[in-house]
Amino acid sequence: SDAGFFSCLGTEIGAQPLGTTLSRTTVRGRDYDLDVLGGTILVAADNKEINTIEDLRNKRIGAVKISEFAGGQSQFWVMMKSGLDYIMDPEQVTFTNSQEDVVRGVLDGSWDVGFVRTGVVEQTKDLETG
Repeated sequence: SDAGFFSCLGTEIGAQPLGTTLSRTTVRGRDYDLDVLGGTILVAADNKEINTIEDLRNKRIGAVKISEFAGGQSQFWVMMKSGLDYIMDPEQVTFTNSQEDVVRGVLDGSWDVGFVRTGVVEQTKDLETG
């Protein structure tokens, strides 16, 4: 289950984790153990218009889904903490239901910014470039 659902269960009924998932990923020939979950705000390297959270105003955002903790909710929380409304302030928010499609959309210019889970950028780039 997504971490966002578990977080709600913890808040609503006091659910506690029985264990932590350790994920191993390989990027450019190096293995990494990931024991925490986080979100990434992705912008193409040549996009000089987005340097701060406030710069997301009137931009096209690609995200995984509204219920995805690390591919939407955590980044929306950062926007709200900075005084932005994630519905009203961007030009558009598109939900793809795919981490990799968000990365590809930022790279091909479909979106100005993307919201994905930590590690997805590196994995997607490796899938595309080898």
